Amino acid sequence: MYITITDFRWCENLSDVELIVPLHGANATNADTFFTSQYIKVVVKPYIFECVLYKPINVEESTLKLIDGVAQFNLRKSNAELWGQITSDHMNDRKQLLQIKQNAILEHQEWEVKRIKANKEMNKIGEKYSLEQVMKLENLSRERIKLEKEEAGKQAINEFVNNCNALKQEEDDMQNRIKEARIFAKQYTIQTLNDKNIHKNIHKTPVLIEKPVDLPVRTSSTIDVKFTPRIFPTPERESTKEAENEWLNKQAEYRRKLMDRVVPDDLSRNELDPIWLRKKGDSLFQTGDYEAAVIAYTEAISQNPKLHSYPLYLNYYILISIDIHLQIYKNYC
Repeated sequence: MYITITDFRWCENLSDVELIVPLHGANATNADTFFTSQYIKVVVKPYIFECVLYKPINVEESTLKLIDGVAQFNLRKSNAELWGQITSDHMNDRKQLLQIKQNAILEHQEWEVKRIKANKEMNKIGEKYSLEQVMKLENLSRERIKLEKEEAGKQAINEFVNNCNALKQEEDDMQNRIKEARIFAKQYTIQTLNDKNIHKNIHKTPVLIEKPVDLPVRTSSTIDVKFTPRIFPTPERESTKEAENEWLNKQAEYRRKLMDRVVPDDLSRNELDPIWLRKKGDSLFQTGDYEAAVIAYTEAISQNPKLHSYPLYLNYYILISIDIHLQIYKNYC
């Protein structure tokens, strides 16, 4: 159910009627308004205002404003006269009120159709005007482009004429230089002939050509070079050094455990380790104790004949090749 608004205010003159409907604090943005030539309706929940006008108005010239919590109507009268009252007596007749509402709906629909048609006409007029303006702009653009082309053509013709004149001037200058060159060549030829006649009796002085001197062939010779001996360690891979040391330690530990079972009491573990004997032989070989080196290498090979060590066998064969027995004899003598 809606609450009817009855505390509205109005005033009039010969041409206009001003109607103010309070909204009682309701949100004006949610207001639903509707008015025709004889019927006015304002709905803003929970309030409603309905009014059947005393006489018809001109809808197109009437206005509605929703400001400061009120609906303000400025209604233009169809005839210039005073009404004396704003509501019609048909407000009390239910059938008449219903008929007026239906007529208002039909009138509003007709007015909407006219408004839509008028808007379409205005849109057509606006489109036509816009098209005319676009055509004018295109014509102006074409004229401007035409003038620019004509100006560019004139400028190109002037440049062509100037270039032709410049080329002609250059050609004339070239012909003048050719003439001057011919005159100079003719004068130079005459001068050359005169010079030949003047120097005709001059004898030519002989030119002495020196004979090349025969140099002896460069003899060959020998240069003695002495190198300082250097002992380079066996190259190792740094990336696998820790793994190799771990493997060697495991092998030595295994050999020590194996030798514990058969080791005589008079020999130590190091003396039965072929790796240790090989390193011992290398150190003795470097210090020059060849006899002890031979004994260490021999013992290492006898302990493990399958020991693959390139420096061990190399040093061992070197000792044999240099007649180790002779060096041992000299050391004792």
